[in-house]
Amino acid sequence: MTQFVDVAVVGGGLTGLTAAALAARRGLSCVVLERSAEAGGRARSQHEAGAVLNLGPHALYLEGPAHRVLRSLGLPLKGRSPQSSGLAWNAGTLHHLPAGPVTLAVTCLLTAREKLETAKWLTRIQRFDASALAHVSLAQWLDGLALQPGTRALVELLVRVSSYAHAPHLISAQAALTQMQRGLKPGVRYLDGGWQTLVDGVRRAALESGAKLRVGWRAQSIRESEHGVWRVCSHHGEVVEAGQVIIASSPGEAVNLLEGAARHELETATADRVAVQAACLNLALTKGTRWRSTLALGLDEPLYLSLHSASAHLSDGAVDVVHVAQYLAPGESGAGARQRFDALLDAVAQGWRSRVVAERFMPNLTVAHALPLASRGGLAGRPGPALKSARGLFIAGDWVGSDGLLLDGCLASAAAAVELLVKGTHISYEKVA
Repeated sequence: MTQFVDVAVVGGGLTGLTAAALAARRGLSCVVLERSAEAGGRARSQHEAGAVLNLGPHALYLEGPAHRVLRSLGLPLKGRSPQSSGLAWNAGTLHHLPAGPVTLAVTCLLTAREKLETAKWLTRIQRFDASALAHVSLAQWLDGLALQPGTRALVELLVRVSSYAHAPHLISAQAALTQMQRGLKPGVRYLDGGWQTLVDGVRRAALESGAKLRVGWRAQSIRESEHGVWRVCSHHGEVVEAGQVIIASSPGEAVNLLEGAARHELETATADRVAVQAACLNLALTKGTRWRSTLALGLDEPLYLSLHSASAHLSDGAVDVVHVAQYLAPGESGAGARQRFDALLDAVAQGWRSRVVAERFMPNLTVAHALPLASRGGLAGRPGPALKSARGLFIAGDWVGSDGLLLDGCLASAAAAVELLVKGTHISYEKVA
């Protein structure tokens, strides 16, 4: 059986669902083809022991393109911003995290000279224009500033927690600093109900706009017919014909679906990509743990700990939800991260071990499929969302387009792909308004 639609979206994560919702709202017939038994991809949340556990720590940037796209779809996005004050973990000891004048003054983490330099730097960075640093790595930029060791370590900490990336010698300074500015002000929000609320909301917006969703439908190939129609074929021989196609998957999956010039173009564009990975621990704890702080960040180790349930409704009220992570360097394994997590938890959360009711340790979780490399010109060096060699064929994801990291990159590229698709052009890239 062959089905024909205006737009076929391959991949039913948040990127694909958003692209379908936006396309359907423009009056186009659209179907989402998702290989798993349910949509949502890495944004799906688990419900365990009365708690909602995201697949690792997630935060929505309040001035990012994802926030604008989600608001345009009518999602309420309820939740709160976490406190910026917290603790810094350095050499196995906790200190006040310099998050403002008071904590900067009282912390023992920095020397007097480093405190003065950090105060000046934090004031300057909010207004700093990083647009000229696309081809400069964060490490190269910091080398040129000749900052004090403590100040430099704090800058790298802020980049890690906002970008999830631990590769200062590779990441574009422009991409890193822009993301850090978004994280500092106006900040981020943890969402009530976890990121499953985004999956459910965007899926509902797509279906209510007329899009169709087919789960358990694994695409095997995408080919253009002699009549200029795209044919998406499944492993079981089923075919969906479409005037245009948006591939919302990983780079490797996208390459494997294509052939000829389109495959070569995408292979070339992603040949040197570096995935962003983290080791993550999700915990649900019964109430009663004594928390020294709801936030702790590693200075000499790339660690993160946050009590997400302090800012978002994630349980029935009897359970705390905490996410711990280690940002992994390229090629690094997170197999030994659990020992570091336990040490940090012991220092921050007294009595946590006896209160665990659900846990999930993920030593090597892919956070983003491609780091914005300085060697490629940062965000502008990423491919897409249109393939120049194949009219009517588009890509979207956290590795696509010149606007935003993480979910911001996903939804910005989805929105841009739909705009190009509607306009009938496939060359230029336009940022989300």
